[in-house]
Amino acid sequence: MEQLQQTLRQCRTENPLYFFVFNTDQWSSDYALGLLSDFQRGWYIELSIAAWKSSGVLENDDDKLFRLAKADNREQWQQHKAEVLDFFDEGCDADGVSVLIHRAMRPHWLDRVEQHRRKQESIKTAREKRQANLQAEQDGKAGQQEQTQ
Repeated sequence: MEQLQQTLRQCRTENPLYFFVFNTDQWSSDYALGLLSDFQRGWYIELSIAAWKSSGVLENDDDKLFRLAKADNREQWQQHKAEVLDFFDEGCDADGVSVLIHRAMRPHWLDRVEQHRRKQESIKTAREKRQANLQAEQDGKAGQQEQTQ
């Protein structure tokens, strides 16, 4: 069972990524996905969307999963959820809350967040460099004006 370093609340609120890549080749060639019924594929997509919004992690609470999956009725959910939940691994967050970790999505999400962090860091460094250059230029002009006076 995987132990997350974050709480579920942090997973939900610290997500700078508002979209995920939908790999059509993977979707159409994944044998396990191909075995899902139409409504199970719908549940899988809904749970995947919810998982992406919370770092690839969902609370392992059957009532919440039922609602997040947008399942139509409890009996159908109870009979057919196992095939969908097979795409998730059990774990717990930093507070010990039981969670489901989307096996394929979580590593992708972590990679994308790291790319986003590096890009933001690069933007910040470039901004600071531009500001330092502007300040140096302004200081140089002020020094020239003082010398001419």
